[in-house]
Amino acid sequence: METTTIQAREPFVFYMTPGVVVRSLPLFGAAFFLSMELYLMWGLAFEHLRPNPGMWWVPWSVTALLLGSSAFMIRLAFPPHRVQPRLEARHDRITFIPRGIDRVLGDPDAEIAISPKSSEVLICLDIYDKHFDGYRVIVHSPEEPEQATKIMILSALDARKRRKIADGIAAATGLPVRFVIRRRATGESVTESPWNPPDRAADRARVAQILAIGLTPFATGAVAGYLDLQKTAFIIAALAWLVQSLAIVCYSRIFLKRSGSSKSFRSTFASALPTVFTFGAWYGLAYVIARLIGSQVN
Repeated sequence: METTTIQAREPFVFYMTPGVVVRSLPLFGAAFFLSMELYLMWGLAFEHLRPNPGMWWVPWSVTALLLGSSAFMIRLAFPPHRVQPRLEARHDRITFIPRGIDRVLGDPDAEIAISPKSSEVLICLDIYDKHFDGYRVIVHSPEEPEQATKIMILSALDARKRRKIADGIAAATGLPVRFVIRRRATGESVTESPWNPPDRAADRARVAQILAIGLTPFATGAVAGYLDLQKTAFIIAALAWLVQSLAIVCYSRIFLKRSGSSKSFRSTFASALPTVFTFGAWYGLAYVIARLIGSQVN
């Protein structure tokens, strides 16, 4: 009778939906592409191609590219459930299913079993040798080895989300759920501390900081292009990228310090170096469009 009751528990599914920051940047990109499309069709095309109707295939081709790019950005901001990473809990197991793109690239589903001796489920922010080491789900048992799997979290887990996860997993597995920060070091025992929900004011400030960092190439490229600063465009781009990289480093170090981990300034700055490619692409695009607009206005 007890086995039948356990098996009759409803499974629980929690989708790791993108947070405000993850959604804002692709939405801004979609708005940027749409504004380019409006300017192309209602500005350049109607003004310059009217005398030469044989060249209308050019703006229509660019239109298809821009609209496709906008649709792709919107899909990144609001991905359907089937491609979102998700956490599934059943009476005998907990499974983490990766993102759709990760599954295409070969990442398998990660599954951990729940036995009659399992005592609790831990949702962990993991720190290894004072370095942030991702997020994990752990099934703890005093008589058996722990079972753990890494998971992907795309937004801050506020009190409402934590309550939903804890209640859902507890209802599906019959086990209590705790949110903890786990600190591990080579040759030392594991220490745990409560992982408290983020402060709302601090979370809003964090969102503003990330958006400001992300919008730097668009803003500087648009200003340089609109003012037609050809001789200093490269210097402005280099300085803006340096400021953006330093902002990323400062923000990363603040986050690591709050989570109890640490990382040298050199290694943190090195991790920000690849942004030079994305920064250059967005800066150049904003510069060209703003320069075209500026030449029309002036």
